[in-house]
Amino acid sequence: MGQAPYRKLLGFLWSILVVAGIFLPLQAFSSGLQVSPVRVELARGQVSEKLVLKNTSSYEVIVEARAYRWEQEAGEDRLLPTQAIALSGEIFFLQPGQSQVILLGLLETPTPESGEVSYRMILRSDPTPGAAPHTGAKVSLSISIPIFVAPSENGTPGLSVDLRKGEGTKVLIYLKNESARYVRLQKLYFREADGTSHMEMPLNSYLLPGKGDLLVISKTDIPKSGSVSLDYLWGGTPEALHSRDLDLSPLGEKPDKVSSHASVPPSP
Repeated sequence: MGQAPYRKLLGFLWSILVVAGIFLPLQAFSSGLQVSPVRVELARGQVSEKLVLKNTSSYEVIVEARAYRWEQEAGEDRLLPTQAIALSGEIFFLQPGQSQVILLGLLETPTPESGEVSYRMILRSDPTPGAAPHTGAKVSLSISIPIFVAPSENGTPGLSVDLRKGEGTKVLIYLKNESARYVRLQKLYFREADGTSHMEMPLNSYLLPGKGDLLVISKTDIPKSGSVSLDYLWGGTPEALHSRDLDLSPLGEKPDKVSSHASVPPSP
């Protein structure tokens, strides 16, 4: 289908959204595509949410939105086709500075036994033909928005942490989410024995319920003694930052020695 038929169809739909106060023109500030919120949390019983997209580039773009079931296997994300999420707009155009609301609807209600269910919405933005500046740079943009449907009960945090000495100079940190809600890993940072900061490692990754991951770090990058701290967010209280310290001194022992193992509760 050519661009003109899309424009006629979208023009009709957009006129409805304008009357409803859903489609709002806004001023552009920078190059790209802004999305709000960056994470969707659907409480048990909630079946819809809205996201606002804004074209902050200086040229017209075409946006494609698709929803997928999100799973994790062996530390890797898997996106699977799903009919459980409906989107009010899957392909639309945005002029510079314009905004569009996407209404997200949950079509399959989780059972009480299903626990937390996770999805991802992938947004792809491309300039319309001839609209982008001829700079030779790639201007396509892809954004992934996590969507979480809460379980009937949140339970309590349960992040298992195993710190081990690996082969050679490797340090292995095994993580497993043993709770009923997602865990979002924020930052790993090391301190010297006197408490001074040694190194910080941003993580910004998710562990879905029951899933784990392995972090491999070179021992030359961390202090010989002191502590390592892990900051994380938990789906039951998504705005509260939790943190726990692990002692590094046992890493000087045998390679198969478990230096620390803890089911990490929230910080007081």
